[in-house]
Amino acid sequence: MSSNYLRIIPDIPDWVPDESTAEQLALIAGELFAKRSSEVTAGDRGEVGFVDQGAWFESVSCPGCGAPIDDSWWQDRMDAAAETGFTDLSVRTECCGVATTLNDLVYRLPAGFARYVIEVRELDKTYADEEEMATLQRAAGRPLRQIAARY
Repeated sequence: MSSNYLRIIPDIPDWVPDESTAEQLALIAGELFAKRSSEVTAGDRGEVGFVDQGAWFESVSCPGCGAPIDDSWWQDRMDAAAETGFTDLSVRTECCGVATTLNDLVYRLPAGFARYVIEVRELDKTYADEEEMATLQRAAGRPLRQIAARY
């Protein structure tokens, strides 16, 4: 049987909240989601990693021109970035040559890179609503992204 996850990550992959902010985010996430999910965790994973959509992965496209990104091109860039522990996500797309990052490619469904992750398992809906996200973003002091995944 598969499981659904909602992962909420910062807009900057290597951002980690200070201890006070981390405690606040964990508390808020628990208050927002614990009664409507099977598990809520929040924390620093120790290194930047790819936060993917699992079975809900559809495609990747260029943020410059919107062209589809070739899977093998993307995988080669992911492998190269993994060799550096995802410390350098810079890429130049082959379609239009735009300088961007693996984090800023357009993933369908959304995906991204993060060291700090709020994870909600089996939430009663796929995504947090605007008010929930606004509450978390105020506590974090920065924009956050939502990644829905199924494994």
